Amino acid sequence: MALLPAGPAWPRNPDSVIGQLMAAFAQEFSRFDQRCDDLLAELFPDSLVELLPDWERVLGLPDNCTPAESLTFLERRFEVVRILTSMGGQSTPYFIKLAAAMGFQISISTFTPYDCEMACESGVLDEVWRFAWQVNSALNSINEETCELDCEMPLQVWGNARLECAITALKPAESVVLFSYS
Repeated sequence: MALLPAGPAWPRNPDSVIGQLMAAFAQEFSRFDQRCDDLLAELFPDSLVELLPDWERVLGLPDNCTPAESLTFLERRFEVVRILTSMGGQSTPYFIKLAAAMGFQISISTFTPYDCEMACESGVLDEVWRFAWQVNSALNSINEETCELDCEMPLQVWGNARLECAITALKPAESVVLFSYS
Protein backbone atom coordinates (compact mmCIF):
# COMPACT_ATOMS: atom_id res chain seq x y z
CA MET A 1 0.00 0.00 0.00
CA ALA A 2 2.94 2.32 0.66
CA LEU A 3 3.87 2.06 -3.03
CA LEU A 4 0.52 3.42 -4.24
CA PRO A 5 0.48 6.94 -5.68
CA ALA A 6 -0.38 9.80 -3.32
CA GLY A 7 -3.81 11.40 -3.40
CA PRO A 8 -7.41 10.97 -2.30
CA ALA A 9 -8.12 8.35 -5.00
CA TRP A 10 -5.65 5.99 -3.30
CA PRO A 11 -6.67 5.59 0.36
CA ARG A 12 -4.27 3.79 2.67
CA ASN A 13 -7.02 2.27 4.79
CA PRO A 14 -6.73 -1.58 4.77
CA ASP A 15 -10.53 -1.90 5.03
CA SER A 16 -11.15 0.07 1.82
CA VAL A 17 -11.81 -1.69 -1.48
CA ILE A 18 -8.33 -0.81 -2.76
CA GLY A 19 -6.83 -2.00 0.55
CA GLN A 20 -8.59 -5.38 0.30
CA LEU A 21 -7.55 -5.69 -3.36
CA MET A 22 -3.91 -4.98 -2.45
CA ALA A 23 -4.06 -7.56 0.37
CA ALA A 24 -5.30 -10.19 -2.11
CA PHE A 25 -2.56 -9.28 -4.59
CA ALA A 26 0.07 -9.33 -1.85
CA GLN A 27 -0.55 -12.99 -1.06
CA GLU A 28 -0.03 -14.04 -4.67
CA PHE A 29 2.98 -11.75 -5.12
CA SER A 30 4.51 -13.23 -1.98
CA ARG A 31 4.01 -16.77 -3.28
CA PHE A 32 5.44 -15.78 -6.65
CA ASP A 33 8.45 -14.14 -5.00
CA GLN A 34 9.13 -17.31 -3.00
CA ARG A 35 8.94 -19.46 -6.12
CA CYS A 36 11.45 -17.11 -7.82
CA ASP A 37 13.84 -17.71 -4.91
CA ASP A 38 13.28 -21.45 -5.30
CA LEU A 39 14.09 -21.19 -9.00
CA LEU A 40 17.38 -19.45 -8.21
CA ALA A 41 18.36 -22.38 -5.99
CA GLU A 42 17.48 -24.78 -8.83
CA LEU A 43 19.90 -23.03 -11.19
CA PHE A 44 22.87 -24.56 -9.35
CA PRO A 45 23.04 -28.35 -9.74
CA ASP A 46 24.47 -28.97 -6.27
CA SER A 47 21.36 -27.48 -4.64
CA LEU A 48 18.63 -28.56 -7.07
CA VAL A 49 15.61 -30.58 -6.06
CA GLU A 50 12.68 -30.02 -8.41
CA LEU A 51 14.54 -29.66 -11.71
CA LEU A 52 16.69 -32.80 -11.45
CA PRO A 53 14.77 -34.60 -14.26
CA ASP A 54 15.30 -31.59 -16.54
CA TRP A 55 19.05 -31.46 -15.82
CA GLU A 56 19.27 -35.22 -16.46
CA ARG A 57 17.43 -34.87 -19.76
CA VAL A 58 19.76 -32.09 -20.94
CA LEU A 59 22.87 -34.09 -19.98
CA GLY A 60 21.65 -37.37 -21.46
CA LEU A 61 21.19 -39.14 -18.13
CA PRO A 62 20.58 -41.87 -17.22
CA ASP A 63 23.24 -43.40 -19.43
CA ASN A 64 24.68 -46.92 -19.53
CA CYS A 65 26.70 -46.30 -16.34
CA THR A 66 23.93 -44.68 -14.34
CA PRO A 67 20.65 -46.62 -14.57
CA ALA A 68 18.05 -44.36 -12.97
CA GLU A 69 16.21 -47.05 -11.02
CA SER A 70 19.32 -48.10 -9.08
CA LEU A 71 20.49 -44.61 -8.04
CA THR A 72 19.37 -42.62 -5.04
CA PHE A 73 18.36 -38.99 -5.38
CA LEU A 74 21.73 -37.78 -4.06
CA GLU A 75 23.61 -40.09 -6.46
CA ARG A 76 21.55 -38.79 -9.38
CA ARG A 77 22.31 -35.21 -8.34
CA PHE A 78 26.00 -36.13 -7.94
CA GLU A 79 26.07 -37.48 -11.51
CA VAL A 80 24.68 -34.17 -12.83
CA VAL A 81 27.30 -32.18 -10.88
CA ARG A 82 30.08 -34.59 -11.93
CA ILE A 83 29.30 -34.26 -15.62
CA LEU A 84 29.04 -30.47 -15.46
CA THR A 85 32.26 -30.01 -13.48
CA SER A 86 34.39 -32.81 -14.90
CA MET A 87 37.51 -31.57 -16.65
CA GLY A 88 38.46 -35.05 -17.82
CA GLY A 89 41.87 -36.61 -17.77
CA GLN A 90 43.95 -39.68 -18.46
CA SER A 91 46.24 -39.74 -15.46
CA THR A 92 46.29 -42.15 -12.53
CA PRO A 93 45.31 -39.40 -10.03
CA TYR A 94 42.32 -38.47 -12.22
CA PHE A 95 40.88 -41.99 -12.12
CA ILE A 96 41.57 -42.34 -8.38
CA LYS A 97 39.74 -39.05 -7.73
CA LEU A 98 36.88 -40.13 -10.01
CA ALA A 99 36.48 -43.39 -8.08
CA ALA A 100 36.72 -41.59 -4.72
CA ALA A 101 33.99 -39.16 -5.80
CA MET A 102 31.80 -42.18 -6.56
CA GLY A 103 32.53 -43.66 -3.13
CA PHE A 104 35.18 -46.23 -4.12
CA GLN A 105 38.74 -46.53 -2.80
CA ILE A 106 41.04 -47.82 -5.55
CA SER A 107 44.67 -48.04 -6.54
CA ILE A 108 46.01 -48.36 -10.07
CA SER A 109 48.80 -50.64 -11.27
CA THR A 110 50.61 -50.21 -14.56
CA PHE A 111 52.68 -52.75 -16.44
CA THR A 112 56.15 -52.42 -17.93
CA PRO A 113 57.40 -54.63 -20.77
CA TYR A 114 60.34 -56.79 -19.76
CA ASP A 115 63.84 -55.82 -20.81
CA CYS A 116 67.24 -57.28 -20.02
CA GLU A 117 68.06 -54.65 -17.39
CA MET A 118 65.11 -55.54 -15.15
CA ALA A 119 65.36 -57.76 -12.06
CA CYS A 120 64.89 -61.46 -12.54
CA GLU A 121 61.75 -61.41 -10.35
CA SER A 122 60.00 -59.02 -12.77
CA GLY A 123 57.19 -60.40 -14.84
CA VAL A 124 58.00 -61.23 -18.45
CA LEU A 125 55.58 -59.02 -20.35
CA ASP A 126 55.72 -58.11 -24.01
CA GLU A 127 55.15 -54.65 -25.57
CA VAL A 128 51.36 -55.05 -25.66
CA TRP A 129 51.23 -54.69 -21.84
CA ARG A 130 52.43 -51.10 -22.14
CA PHE A 131 48.81 -50.18 -22.94
CA ALA A 132 47.22 -52.11 -20.08
CA TRP A 133 46.52 -50.88 -16.56
CA GLN A 134 44.73 -52.41 -13.62
CA VAL A 135 42.23 -50.97 -11.16
CA ASN A 136 42.55 -52.59 -7.74
CA SER A 137 39.51 -52.39 -5.47
CA ALA A 138 37.73 -54.24 -2.71
CA LEU A 139 35.53 -57.11 -3.87
CA ASN A 140 32.43 -55.67 -2.23
CA SER A 141 32.41 -51.91 -2.09
CA ILE A 142 29.68 -50.77 0.28
CA ASN A 143 28.09 -47.38 -0.28
CA GLU A 144 26.21 -46.24 2.80
CA GLU A 145 23.29 -43.87 2.44
CA THR A 146 22.31 -40.90 4.58
CA CYS A 147 19.14 -39.85 6.38
CA GLU A 148 18.42 -37.22 3.70
CA LEU A 149 17.16 -39.87 1.29
CA ASP A 150 13.74 -41.22 0.50
CA CYS A 151 12.63 -43.83 3.06
CA GLU A 152 12.21 -46.42 0.29
CA MET A 153 15.92 -46.33 -0.66
CA PRO A 154 18.24 -49.07 0.67
CA LEU A 155 20.58 -48.18 3.52
CA GLN A 156 23.57 -49.85 1.83
CA VAL A 157 24.40 -50.75 -1.75
CA TRP A 158 27.03 -53.35 -2.71
CA GLY A 159 28.80 -53.77 -6.00
CA ASN A 160 31.34 -52.31 -8.37
CA ALA A 161 29.38 -52.19 -11.64
CA ARG A 162 29.14 -48.35 -11.62
CA LEU A 163 32.88 -48.07 -11.03
CA GLU A 164 33.71 -50.43 -13.89
CA CYS A 165 31.33 -48.70 -16.27
CA ALA A 166 32.56 -45.18 -15.45
CA ILE A 167 36.24 -46.04 -15.75
CA THR A 168 35.73 -48.08 -18.93
CA ALA A 169 33.77 -45.22 -20.51
CA LEU A 170 36.43 -42.61 -19.67
CA LYS A 171 39.62 -44.62 -20.20
CA PRO A 172 42.00 -43.66 -23.01
CA ALA A 173 40.89 -45.34 -26.23
CA GLU A 174 44.21 -47.08 -26.87
CA SER A 175 44.36 -48.67 -23.44
CA VAL A 176 42.95 -51.82 -21.89
CA VAL A 177 41.74 -51.62 -18.30
CA LEU A 178 41.65 -54.67 -16.05
CA PHE A 179 39.79 -54.87 -12.75
CA SER A 180 41.24 -56.77 -9.81
CA TYR A 181 39.22 -57.31 -6.63
CA SER A 182 40.64 -58.37 -3.30
